[in-house]
Amino acid sequence: GTYTLPDEWSLTGGLRYTDDETEGWIEETGYYFPGNVAGGYFPATASATERRAPQAESEEPTWLLGLDYKPSDRMMLYAKYARGYRQGSVNLASLAGWDVHEPEQVDTWEIGAKTSFEGRFAGTFNIAAFYNDFQDQQLQFGYYRTNGVGTTSILNAGASTIQGVEIDGTILLTDSLNISFSYAYLDTEVDELLVPTPDQYP
Repeated sequence: GTYTLPDEWSLTGGLRYTDDETEGWIEETGYYFPGNVAGGYFPATASATERRAPQAESEEPTWLLGLDYKPSDRMMLYAKYARGYRQGSVNLASLAGWDVHEPEQVDTWEIGAKTSFEGRFAGTFNIAAFYNDFQDQQLQFGYYRTNGVGTTSILNAGASTIQGVEIDGTILLTDSLNISFSYAYLDTEVDELLVPTPDQYP
């Protein structure tokens, strides 16, 4: 919802609540074959079956707060803050113990301006600066199982920040010809990366 304040100001707020449930089911059978340096085929001497049904539940409120100021009909200045959320889930390719991961969240801040202009060449010019702070980041981790088979898991193993500037605009040269331009600068930094060691494997 948006509430208009005096003197060309307006305040925007939003609220969302998400409740996620994810379920999976898997049955894996491993066969063990005898080794023979002479080669040849030998039938499996043993097998082992594992059945798993991982479940993940996550719930999170997210929101948006924004403030706009319009000093003229052709300019709007704004600032906003939002909380984002990516649900937790299951990954059936993972080892038991790593087959469930928790939610990821991000806090975003942004300030900017949106403008338009007239004259010999009319057009628009927009600029925004932003900062994103990720926590409990869901990262894909590749590893080998004890049986030598490679696989991946999704782990809550990181935190990072992404900040930058975006600029875009248009210039109307004629009624049927215009020029569009855009520029983006990103500064990304991994603040925390928790990589499990083999002794921490489930």
